[in-house]
Amino acid sequence: MGARRWKWIDWSLFSLHLFWYLSISVYLLANSSRIIDGFNGIHFLIFTLSYVVPQFFWRPNYKNVVGFTLAELLFGGFVTGLLYYWTDHYIDNMSVPMILLGYLATRKVAYWSAPIAILGFPLLGVMFGHQTWVLTMDTVVNHLLLYGIGVGYNVFIMNNRTMKALLDKNKKQYQLIQQYVTQVEALTLKEERNRLAGELHDTVGYAFTSLIMGLEASKALMEMDPNKAGEKMEGILQQARVSVDHIRQQIHQIKPTEENTMLSMHFIDEIRGFSDYSDIQISFKLIGQEIQVPLAIQHVLTRCLQETLTNAVRHGQAKVIIVTLTYEAGQLILTVRDDGCGNHDLTFGFGLSTMQQRLTTVMGGLQINSGMNAGTEIICTVPIKGQLGNNEIRLVIIDDQDLIRESLQIVFMRESDLEVVGLGQNGREAIELCQQLNPNIILLDVQMLEMNGVEATRIIKQQWPHIKIIILTTFEEMGSAKEAISLGAEGYLLKTIHPRDLLSAIRLVYRGGTLMSTEVARQLINLINHSNDVPSENIRLTKTHEYDLTERELQVLKYLSDGDKYRDIAQKLFLSEGTVRNYVSSLYSKLEVNNRTQAMKKAQMHGLVRE
Repeated sequence: MGARRWKWIDWSLFSLHLFWYLSISVYLLANSSRIIDGFNGIHFLIFTLSYVVPQFFWRPNYKNVVGFTLAELLFGGFVTGLLYYWTDHYIDNMSVPMILLGYLATRKVAYWSAPIAILGFPLLGVMFGHQTWVLTMDTVVNHLLLYGIGVGYNVFIMNNRTMKALLDKNKKQYQLIQQYVTQVEALTLKEERNRLAGELHDTVGYAFTSLIMGLEASKALMEMDPNKAGEKMEGILQQARVSVDHIRQQIHQIKPTEENTMLSMHFIDEIRGFSDYSDIQISFKLIGQEIQVPLAIQHVLTRCLQETLTNAVRHGQAKVIIVTLTYEAGQLILTVRDDGCGNHDLTFGFGLSTMQQRLTTVMGGLQINSGMNAGTEIICTVPIKGQLGNNEIRLVIIDDQDLIRESLQIVFMRESDLEVVGLGQNGREAIELCQQLNPNIILLDVQMLEMNGVEATRIIKQQWPHIKIIILTTFEEMGSAKEAISLGAEGYLLKTIHPRDLLSAIRLVYRGGTLMSTEVARQLINLINHSNDVPSENIRLTKTHEYDLTERELQVLKYLSDGDKYRDIAQKLFLSEGTVRNYVSSLYSKLEVNNRTQAMKKAQMHGLVRE
């Protein structure tokens, strides 16, 4: 006995019971004279009570199993007996009630109700002499099956209820475990911060304290004994170098150890897992000799692969996806093609903006090719160290600040493919070092005494056009740096760039690429748009190159407008296909477009391509 909210199966059986009552009623009324001699309203009232009384004990939000079973057996059995008594042939009045008796029965109730319902009612026909033993056995089997169906429904509902209770219990336990994990994580993080704070205090704090005390002592000696003060300063400088090495070693110890797993293995795991739950046909191809790449690049490309696969299925309705990982000289290319619906006017949404931001952190680029009913192709390009053979990148560093020159030299000394062959502090020394050493790349400051970086760039590009120049500057030097870029400098970076990104930029420029960070490009565009005193010869340059495209990028844009493929463009410009892809990625970024069609429209609109 108790209240329980009805489920769909309760309403279904209730409807079946009502349909059964109405069907039998119509049958009795239509065949009353043939079935029962003298059939009248009393007979119909008795039959109606056999339906209504049990239903009183089983209704929405109320269930009395014993009451329903007794009422069904007494009233249903009484009506069945009357039918056997009044008629001269067999009428089974208990088919649907058998299902209800099995469905509502508990184990205790079933012990005494099942034998009566399954065996008792068929035997009434034998007692009244209107049913043979063969027909009786057939009725017993029918009642057993119908009672079993009801029990099956009951077991199904009970198991479903038990499973739901287990899920609710597991959910609560998961929440408790999650809270515990969060607390442990917070405690661990707090302990790790305390440990790092202590270690940094012992290294950085000690280093700066020693430097401050040494400088204070030198300051006092400057007036009394300048020579001794100079010796003291030399010792302080040596101590500063040692302290920097200690701090750097400390940071390297904090840095997590990179895994040796190849990127292709990560991709295969991701593809296998995605295929298992999405039932999408995905194939993977590896082109070129695979090498170990930094963990940061692995994380970025893995995230890009995950986002691309999800977009292909969710938005592109793709059924077949081809993933290609290509290792080329100096760059790594991830290509994902699908057979989805595609979109000519695909805009940066659906996670594409996030992908582009991730790729920017590793100096990479994003290219999208999509057409209506032609699928979508996503190309992610990332520069990598690769194999340079026996050739080293010969560097010259030009900056008027000793600290910057020496710091960069220390950073580059750790790289096996980089060699700092010269240091200088002004543009004149840069020209002399180019003549003496013939370097591959020059890192050049802008504002320097004797000869600034702009004038040095002009002379170097005239006499040694094969030497590549990367400008390292600050926001205050944007005007001069813009002029250096127009003179042919291949790169333009801020001095605040991370050393890891600077190394990637040097290798990219060495292999024929050009580089300008988004932040720098925005500053230059603002400078160009708001400058009122630009010389006449530069005004034409500003209007012609509204999006700050280099001559090489304009050449690539022209060939793209002619419909040439990357391989054809590479042959015409004597470049590798990978370098052409880099130029195309840079074009799309500067023009703020996603594919060739959009790039052509914008180029024609602004007159960037001549017919």
